[in-house]
Amino acid sequence: RMNIHLVPTTLLGKGSARTEKIFCKGEKELYIKAMPSDFLDAEELSLHHIFDQIHLHLFDNDISQTSRHHRVASFSVEKLLVYEGFADDFGPLNLASVFKFCQILDDQIEQNPSRHIVMHNSASIKSTTNAVFLLGAYLIMQREYSVPKVVEACKKVIELITAYPDVSPGPQNFLLRVQDCWGGLWRAKSLQWVHFGPDGFDLKEYENYDSPLNADLHEII
Repeated sequence: RMNIHLVPTTLLGKGSARTEKIFCKGEKELYIKAMPSDFLDAEELSLHHIFDQIHLHLFDNDISQTSRHHRVASFSVEKLLVYEGFADDFGPLNLASVFKFCQILDDQIEQNPSRHIVMHNSASIKSTTNAVFLLGAYLIMQREYSVPKVVEACKKVIELITAYPDVSPGPQNFLLRVQDCWGGLWRAKSLQWVHFGPDGFDLKEYENYDSPLNADLHEII
């Protein structure tokens, strides 16, 4: 087993004799020279690492700072996957949205295997909650994560979200946590009630019956 280290050129100093790409190779240690731009400063760019190369960027106004970075591929689903509320409710997003999000993120990973992938999302608490829900749902449906493992992956952003209210207006006596939504999704998947593999989820059929014009119907099993 060999430990591989990327060393920024700025740490080598001016006039360094180490001009070769690989400047030190031992029995168990390999040092590779890298440009500073190969390193993504997550703290500087206000990024929250979720898993592997996936980051969540919560912004107030400007997203150009991460978008300009050549080591970054960025995307947003905030205006694409929208929850239609009845009163003060704002989520969770339905199964069709989860399915679409999984496809979008899978495509991003396939197209950018060696780049950081940043999901841009506005920093409002409601929008952040939906973004975190989708990321956790992806980990359950596509990466076989358990709910505790999802919570661990999202621990840095869970403190930034809120619970979902009931669709009824007025005072609330029940709140649905994102963790509860993940738990329900994980349970349904474990019982094979839903899966996104071949011959699994039928998006066209789901959206057809989801429409109020076609009964607003959701089949459980």
